[in-house]
Amino acid sequence: MLFVDAAGAVTWQPAVNPDQPQGRNRLAGSAVFSGGEGVWFDSDHVYFTNKGDNRVWDLDVAAQRLSLLYDAAVLGDDAPLTGVDNIVVSRSGDIFVAEDGGNLEVVLITPDGVVAPVVRLIGHDNSEIAGPAFSPDGSRLYFSSQRGTDLRGVTFEVTGPFRTARVAPPARGTMPIPTTPGRGTDDGDPPSGGDAGPADGSTPRTEQAAAAPRLPETGGSVTPAAAAAALTAAAGAAAWVSRSAQD
Repeated sequence: MLFVDAAGAVTWQPAVNPDQPQGRNRLAGSAVFSGGEGVWFDSDHVYFTNKGDNRVWDLDVAAQRLSLLYDAAVLGDDAPLTGVDNIVVSRSGDIFVAEDGGNLEVVLITPDGVVAPVVRLIGHDNSEIAGPAFSPDGSRLYFSSQRGTDLRGVTFEVTGPFRTARVAPPARGTMPIPTTPGRGTDDGDPPSGGDAGPADGSTPRTEQAAAAPRLPETGGSVTPAAAAAALTAAAGAAAWVSRSAQD
C-alpha cells in the first residue's frame, strides 16, 4: 500500500489481504486516487493518470517522491487536457495523454512543462481515445477510437517526424500534494475546486502552453483540420483530426 505525506515523500506497507478486492484491502491513511487510468514507466519515473479529477501524477521511484505533473483544476475552464486516460512516453521523454471526453484529443506534455493538443477526433462523440503507443523507432504514433463513428472502433497511425532524441531530463511534477478536501490522495471523490498552484509561486506548467513550439507536420492517416485552427494558434502546436471523420 502507498502512503504519501504532505511533502510528497512516499512509503510502502504490505497489503493486509492481497487476495481481497481493493476496497477491502485498504489500510487507514493509505493513498486513494480518483479513477486510476493510464500508467507508464520511463527513466525511473512512473506517470499515471486519474480520470476522476483530471490529474497526471509523477512518482519518482529513485527519490520515492510523489508530485503532481498536471492538474486541470488549476486552470479551470482553460485547461487544455481533461478526461485524462491512457498515457505513453515517447523516446524523447514527451508524454502523450489520451482523452476520454474533453475535446477527444491526444495531448502532449513536454519535459519542460508545455501542454498542448496534438490530435483531435471529430465525429466520434460516443467514443474515447485509447491505447496510444509508438513504433520502436519512435517515428509513428498509433492510437484507437474505441467505438469509432459507427461503434466498430478504428485505429490510426500518425507518421512523424516526432522528436526521438532525449535532450532534457524526464518530466517532473512541480505542484505539491493537494490538501483541499475531496481532492487529495486520501479521498476518491471528483475535484471540487482548484489548488493554489506551485508552492514556489512559479507559473503552473499548463499556463506555458501558449509558448509551445510548433510540432512537426504529420501525414498518413490524419490531416490538418480547419476546425482546430484556433487550437493551433492558441497553443502553438499542430492540431489534427481524423480524415475519416470528415468524409
